[in-house]
Amino acid sequence: MFRARASGFFVGFGVAGVLAAYQLRQDILKSHEVLVIQADEYKGKLEKRVAVLESSVSGLRAEVAEAKKAAAAATAAATAAVTATAASPAAPADSAKPAE
Repeated sequence: MFRARASGFFVGFGVAGVLAAYQLRQDILKSHEVLVIQADEYKGKLEKRVAVLESSVSGLRAEVAEAKKAAAAATAAATAAVTATAASPAAPADSAKPAE
């Protein structure tokens, strides 16, 4: 009688174990699918954000290049003005006769 009870217990335990393992496997597969979907969504959002940032950086680089050109032109104009002023014959401010 003990053999019948023990074998029944072990058969039931084995069937329950197989069903539990199957259910656990299904849960893991479903959670994996959910994680893959979330990762794909995050990757898409991240790629869009990177594209926006790259376009912003390229715009800023263009602005910096224009500012450098404008600064170089202003420096050249200022240098030309100083050179023209120094080269022009002008009467010195202290052209009075020297004191004896």
